[in-house]
Amino acid sequence: MAAQALPITNELADEINSYALKNRKPTDWQIRLLKNKANKLRGKIPESDFYVFQGMIASLERDIGMLSIHFQTGIKLDPSHFHTQYNYLVALNNAGAYSNALAHGKLMLTEFPGQSNEILSWLVKCASGACRMREALVFLSQLSYPSKNENYQLAKERIAIFEASGLNDDVAERLQSIVSNLIQKNNLYHTNPSIGIINSCIHYHIYVDLPIEDIFEINWQLANELVENTENTYSDTILFEFESIDVLEESLA
Repeated sequence: MAAQALPITNELADEINSYALKNRKPTDWQIRLLKNKANKLRGKIPESDFYVFQGMIASLERDIGMLSIHFQTGIKLDPSHFHTQYNYLVALNNAGAYSNALAHGKLMLTEFPGQSNEILSWLVKCASGACRMREALVFLSQLSYPSKNENYQLAKERIAIFEASGLNDDVAERLQSIVSNLIQKNNLYHTNPSIGIINSCIHYHIYVDLPIEDIFEINWQLANELVENTENTYSDTILFEFESIDVLEESLA
């Protein structure tokens, strides 16, 4: 945010971030309250900051279209402001727009070389979310002391699985985009993915705000979409699967 931001702007940013850290979507009332607080700041803070707040709130709603409109407006108003563009990168990633986040983050590396480590850390997450595992390792390798990063060895293991089956980043990203399109089509609130390895297969779990009894149906839809829209689903290499947020919260309890 702005260097001389009013205390209330920090308070609103903290409130938005507290919701972003939760697994559940804020209620409609909570979203309206956040928007009202942002609207009351208009004229008291830089206009670019106002649009950052609106974009962050849209990210909580997983509304990729609106968050992009708000952030792009803010960037046009103040294109040299790092935090506006950084928050856009984070918001895109949190909303599951991994390919868009990757494209934006790469531009940021050119525009803000002094903040490369901050940008690269998010690009690793964006590339992994988009299933561009080789690209994730490239970004990891550009960080300071990459071999000490907890994700470095995991990234190498994922790439080895890709190579064993001949799966490349472009095809894997296409598979992931089918998952994202299904999420948008069904208007599902979701968390960022949990990506693990079980029996030499990458398991890409997305937790969605559906009751456990409805998960079978959405996974059935996903399986059909993958079969109908690809020549090879590579399900022995990377398995996409939805889980209920109920299950996630039970595991964290």
